[in-house]
Amino acid sequence: MNSFLAPRHVNLINACYPSSSVLLAPGSTFHPLPSELSQLVDYASNNVDTSAKLAKLGIELKKQASAKARKGKGGNVRARARLLVTISIFSALAKKCEHDIDVLSTALLSTTKDSLTCLPNNLEVHARVANLFIAWANYTDGAIIGPDIQCTSDYISTLKLFREQCIMTGEDVEAVSRNQLIGLAAINAAIFSDAFFTSSKQFPKLFPKQVAIVVPALLNALHEAGIHAIKDEYKVILTDLPISPLHFSEFPLRPITRGRAASIHAHVDSETRPGLSDVINTSFRVLRTLIGRCNAAQLSIVFDSILQQVDKDNLWENIIISNWYAGHVIAWAQDQHRYAVPTLLVDKLLRIRVSHSSAKHFALVRILTCIFTSSKSMVNPTTSDILSNLVKVLLNRIGINSNDQLVLPLVECISSLGTHVYSAYQINELTEEVVNRIVYVQTNWLPTQGRTGQRPAREVALRCLLSCLSGLPNAADEHAIKHDTKSTGDLSSNDKGISMGARAPLRNRVDLEQWQETLPLLCEPDYAIRAMYARGLAAFIRTELEQEPFVHEEATGASSSRAVKVVVDPQLKSSVMSPYLNPNPISRFLHALHAAAFSLAMATCSVSIATMTWSSPPPEDRQSAKQYAILRRMIGAQSLVPMLSDFSFLRQVLTCALQQVPCRAVLTGVPMLVALARSSRKLEDSVQYVGRLRAIWEMMCHLWVVIGEVWDVPIITECARTALESLHQTILPPLSDVSPTRLDPPEEPIYFPTPLDPLRLDAQGLVNIEVVLPALASSAGLQAITGLDRQGLLRQFTIEWTVEGAVKESIEPTSMWGILRRLVGTSELRKQHGSRQNSMSNSHVPSRIGLHTNKSTPDLIVRAAAIFRPSSNRNSRASTNHSQSFEEDEHQAEDDQSSGSGSGEMSFAASRSSVASRAGYQSNHSSLYSVSSKPASAGPVLSSSSISRLPEILASIERSSRSRQASTTSTPLSSRQRFTQH
Repeated sequence: MNSFLAPRHVNLINACYPSSSVLLAPGSTFHPLPSELSQLVDYASNNVDTSAKLAKLGIELKKQASAKARKGKGGNVRARARLLVTISIFSALAKKCEHDIDVLSTALLSTTKDSLTCLPNNLEVHARVANLFIAWANYTDGAIIGPDIQCTSDYISTLKLFREQCIMTGEDVEAVSRNQLIGLAAINAAIFSDAFFTSSKQFPKLFPKQVAIVVPALLNALHEAGIHAIKDEYKVILTDLPISPLHFSEFPLRPITRGRAASIHAHVDSETRPGLSDVINTSFRVLRTLIGRCNAAQLSIVFDSILQQVDKDNLWENIIISNWYAGHVIAWAQDQHRYAVPTLLVDKLLRIRVSHSSAKHFALVRILTCIFTSSKSMVNPTTSDILSNLVKVLLNRIGINSNDQLVLPLVECISSLGTHVYSAYQINELTEEVVNRIVYVQTNWLPTQGRTGQRPAREVALRCLLSCLSGLPNAADEHAIKHDTKSTGDLSSNDKGISMGARAPLRNRVDLEQWQETLPLLCEPDYAIRAMYARGLAAFIRTELEQEPFVHEEATGASSSRAVKVVVDPQLKSSVMSPYLNPNPISRFLHALHAAAFSLAMATCSVSIATMTWSSPPPEDRQSAKQYAILRRMIGAQSLVPMLSDFSFLRQVLTCALQQVPCRAVLTGVPMLVALARSSRKLEDSVQYVGRLRAIWEMMCHLWVVIGEVWDVPIITECARTALESLHQTILPPLSDVSPTRLDPPEEPIYFPTPLDPLRLDAQGLVNIEVVLPALASSAGLQAITGLDRQGLLRQFTIEWTVEGAVKESIEPTSMWGILRRLVGTSELRKQHGSRQNSMSNSHVPSRIGLHTNKSTPDLIVRAAAIFRPSSNRNSRASTNHSQSFEEDEHQAEDDQSSGSGSGEMSFAASRSSVASRAGYQSNHSSLYSVSSKPASAGPVLSSSSISRLPEILASIERSSRSRQASTTSTPLSSRQRFTQH
C-alpha cells in the first residue's frame, strides 16, 4: 500500500506486491505485478544517480525480505508469499542493472542468507533464492568479495547453505534430488563467477575456504552412488547430452545473454521427476568446470580438497575411485597446470612418518602411477624433482622396514615416470639421479641406517633402484610402441630376457658414463643384486649402445638367439689412425666392463687381479681419486664368492657387447680374455677352484665362438668348439627370461655341481691363444676397419692387461697431459728424456695404460700444447685469439717465477693450470689434430706430422728452460725479454 509520507522508492516497491487475496489464491505464481515492476526497474535504471537509487532500493528490499523471512519461519503463509515476491523484485533489478550489481551486492547476499536460514526446508523459496544468487554471480566482477567484510561473510555463509542442500538426505527421493540440484546450480554459478577466482589474488586464504565448501557438495552424490554409477553416468556426459530443462535450466555460460539469467523452479505437474542420476550428472559437469578454470596453485588446492573428502568418507581402500579421480582431474585440467597434481601427491608421501603403510599411502602411490601412465601428458613437469622425492620416500620406507608392502608400488611408480618423454634429455636426467643414489647406497648404505644398517635393507634398496634404472627407459619405449610410434629396431628379433623393446625415437640414448658408474655392482657380495644388475646391463647394451655401422643382424627363427656378422665394404680403406683406435665413451665403458668381469671371475682367488700403486689418492688429483674409488668399489668386496650362474650372466653380457660393438669390444676385450686365460691357469692345482676353472674356460669358449662367428673367422670358431667339446662336461646353466624391470623375490644362485673331474694340466678345454689371436689379427674386415696390419693387431691383443690399467683407461682424462699421453703414447716422449726416464722405467705398464715420468714432464707437455698453431686458414681468428691468451699466460707465469718467492711459485702453478685448461680447448683447433673422414663422434685424430714434431718441440723447450734458469742467476731480464728469448 502506497503512503504519501513514504519515499518514492518505497512506494514503487510496495506497488509491485499483488493483493493478499491474489497471493493466497490457488495456483498463484508469487510474482510481482508486471506494470508496477516495470516502473520500478525504469526508475532504478535511469542514468540519473543510478547508484544512489539502487542503494536505497537494496536497503528497503533487504529490510522487507528479512522481516518476511522471520515471519515465514513461524508459519505465516502470507509472509512467505510476500517473501517470494520480494526475491523476484530483487532478481529483476539485478538483471536490469547488471553494471551496478556491486551496489546491490551487500543487500542481495544478506537477503539470500536470511531467506535460506529462516526457511531451510521450503523448496520454492530455495529455488527463488538460487535464481537471485545466480543472477548476482553472473554479473558481479568479484571486487567486493574480500575488501567488504560483511559482504564476504554473507557470501561464504550463502555457499555453506547451498552446500547443505547438496548433501541433504531424506526418504523423499524427489524432494532430496530437487534440493541437491538447486544447490548444485547455485554452486555452479559461483564457480563461473569472477568472485570465486579473482578474490584469491589479493586474499589467498579466501580461495581455499571456498573450495573446502564447494568440493564436498560436488562429491557427496558421487561417493553415495559408487564407482559403477559414476562410470555409467560419465558415459552419458561424454555424449554431450544437454541437461534436462525439466529440473532446472542449462548452466549459465559466461558471458550470459544480456538481461537474462538462468532460472530454477520447483516441481510442475506432468514433469519427469529428478533422480540420483541427474544429481551425479550435474555434479560431474560442475566439477569439470571447477577444475578446468583453475591454474596450477588452485588446482593443487582443489585436488587436495578432493583427497580430504576421500579420507573423510574412508574410501582409500576403493582404489578404483581414487584412480578415477586422478585420471579425470588430469584430463579436465589445462595442460600447463597438470603438473600440480603429482607434485601435491609427492609432497603428501614425503610427510609419511608412520612405521606401517596404510591404505592411504598405497592409494597415493597408485594415483601417481595412474597419472604418469595416463594418455594425457603434462607440460614442463619437474620430473627430476619428483623422481628425487620419490626415491627419498622409497629409501625411507626401506630404512624403516625392508619388508614394507609399499616398496613394490613405489618402484612401479618411479619407473612409470619415464612413460611420457617431454624432452630428449629427460631419461638421461632421471637415470643420472638413480645412478647417484645407487652409488651412494652401495658405498654408504641407507641414509636412515648408516654403516650399521641391516644387510637385507641394503640389498632391497639396491634391487629397487636397479629396477627403477631399467624401468625408466623401458616405460618410454613401451609407451612409444603402444601408440604406434616409429621404432628404431625390430622387436620380433630381440631376446625377451635381455632386450625390453625398441627405443623410443623422441629420447636420446642413456649416457654411457651413467651406467659406467654402476659397473662395480657386478662385484657385489649379494648374488641377488649381481643377477638383477647383469640382466639390466645386458638389456642396456642391446638397446642403448649405438650399434657399429658395419654390423649386420640376420633374422633367426628362435627369439632367444641372435645372428650378427660384420660386413665390410671391400673398397673400404681406413686411415692409419682409425677412429676406432681412439678413446671414446664406448671404449671407456668397455674397459670398465671388462675390468668388472675379470674381477668377478677371479674374486677371492690367490691370484692378484690388480696392483694398487698408491695407498690413497692425492687430494689435488681428481682423476686418480676417481680411479681409486672405482677400484675400491670393484675389488673391495672381500666376501664376494662367484656362483656358477654368475658366469652365465658374464657370458650373456659380454656376448651382447661383442655383437653390438664388435670392433671396440674385440680391441678392449681380447686382452682381457688373454689375461683371464693366463690367470686361470694358476687355479689348476687347486681343488677348491675346479668348478670355477671349468666355468671360466667354458665361458671363454662360448665367447670365442661368438667372436669367430661375428668376424667370420672359421678357424676361431672351430678351435673354440673343439676346446668346448674337450671339457666333456658343460656346466653353465641357461638363463630364464626375466625382465630386469620386475622386482621379483631375490633370485637364488645356481651352485657348482659336485663332484667335478679336475681338468688336466695340458689345458684341457682352454682355447689355444696361439691359434685364435693370429687368426683374428688376419681378419680382413678387422684390418680394414682399424687400419692396422696383422702385426699391429697382434700387438694390440697381447698388451699386458690389468684391472688397474683398464680402470685408468675407462676414465676420461681431465688434463692436457693425460690427453697427450693417450694420443701420442710414451715411446716418443721417452726418447727425449732418456737418462731421466731410465731411472723411472722399472714399471712394465704398457704405454696405453700408464706412464711414469718425472716432475717436469707435465710442464713440458703443457708448454708444447700451448705453442701449437693452426696450419689451416679455417678458424684463424679464433686460433689467433687463443694464441694471444696463451702468450699472456706465459708472460704472467714468467713474471711470477722471476720473483723467486713462494707465492710466485704458486702463481706460476695456477697460471700453468690455466694454460692447460685452455690447451684442452685449443687442441681441437690446432694443427695437432688432422681432419678425419670418419664421423665426428669418433674423436680427433693425431696427425703424423704433429707426432714427428712433438719430441723436437719438447727438447727445445727443455733446453730453453735450462738456459733461462742459468741466466736468471747472472743478469735479470724483464718478462718480455725472457719470453722473446724463449
